[in-house]
Amino acid sequence: METARTLLVGKEQAVMNQLLSALRADGHVVEGTVQLDTVHEDFNACDFTLIGLGGGFNDEERAQLRQGFQLQNPEVRLEDVFGPVGHAQLQFLLSQAAQQPALARLTVSLADPQPQVQMVVRAPSEATIALYHFQEKLHIEELFKGELPAGTTRLPLRREQLLPSMLYYVVAQLPQGEVHTHRFTMPQERHETA
Repeated sequence: METARTLLVGKEQAVMNQLLSALRADGHVVEGTVQLDTVHEDFNACDFTLIGLGGGFNDEERAQLRQGFQLQNPEVRLEDVFGPVGHAQLQFLLSQAAQQPALARLTVSLADPQPQVQMVVRAPSEATIALYHFQEKLHIEELFKGELPAGTTRLPLRREQLLPSMLYYVVAQLPQGEVHTHRFTMPQERHETA
């Protein structure tokens, strides 16, 4: 079996160094860069099995990175990686278990009057679901801990816990090291003018 090669693209050199060291110690073949301006000249998506994009990029930077790598290789596997759970997340993404995860989908719906986390689980599974954001320091709010039934589960989010323009990550952790993240930004409130 061919060894998976991974590229990590981030903004913080210290975080990058920690992740690279930990993953290499686990036996993974991984390269990393914080050079956003030259990343598509320095690396080609055809050379990698997985490309992880760090959580520090804004939406425009993330879109440019994705577009550049998809032009190089339309089949490339691009994943958002969230620093606080990055090592566990990458361990899972690089494992055989990632081919058949228990959690089939993790999204957030902000369109409804009641924002909600939506998950689709293939079979009943224990899970911990938490909401992360940075506001001077890391804030973590546990949304759910217990057994998720097979099928679709919706967890309501209170509007008062979501700040406009704030970047959030929903993190789902399941048995056997399965970790999923979903990134979203709460839109600005729209005020009607008369």
